[in-house]
Amino acid sequence: MRWNDHIKSKNLAVHTRYFNQGGKRLPGVTTIISGLGWGTERLMKWAAAQAHNGQDPEKVRDEAAAIGTAAHMLIECWLRGETPALDNLTHNQLHFAQQAYTNFLEWAETEKSSLRFHSCEQRVISETYQYGGTADLLLEIDGRFCLADFKTSAGVYESHKIQVAAYALAWNEMYPDLPIEQVWVFRLGRERGEFQAYCLPQHEWQHAQSLFLLLRQVYNYQGLL
Repeated sequence: MRWNDHIKSKNLAVHTRYFNQGGKRLPGVTTIISGLGWGTERLMKWAAAQAHNGQDPEKVRDEAAAIGTAAHMLIECWLRGETPALDNLTHNQLHFAQQAYTNFLEWAETEKSSLRFHSCEQRVISETYQYGGTADLLLEIDGRFCLADFKTSAGVYESHKIQVAAYALAWNEMYPDLPIEQVWVFRLGRERGEFQAYCLPQHEWQHAQSLFLLLRQVYNYQGLL
């Protein structure tokens, strides 16, 4: 497992804003898919269940997000060979973040003979479809170039699949000689620190890509009515 400096040198600086070659600002992938609306009912049921159990849904959500962010930071620092800043984490957050981090390392260890990491925060732009995005991780498994995104959630959801498929679409446009052959969602558990590596089957990847392109068209009509 090691970084590939040639690919890493192509990694652009991470920004929250994306621009095309003409300087026009582009929507990001997460902005485009926010109009999907899938999962809203599931989220409402979860919030109601938390309230029924005497919990503040916002506090529970924020705590879970903090754990996921910390786990992501631990993994990324390990990949970069950097020391993570842990001072602001509570004991609970650090415990479960380290559990997710440990589970990620165990997965990487099982794949070590065929696993190479190339870059974190891989920024991509599609001139064809006019959007931008930043994938969490570019890696290689069994000689196949892959993109992966980390998600803090109780499961792998439709929006996660659409998001990483959109990143791969833009990457393949930018680097046609180094096409992405697999897309992954790396799920970090919100409560118990579990880790799940989910590789999208080819049919899911294709459906997710088609759905994203439809959402990209819909995005152009938002605000017109």
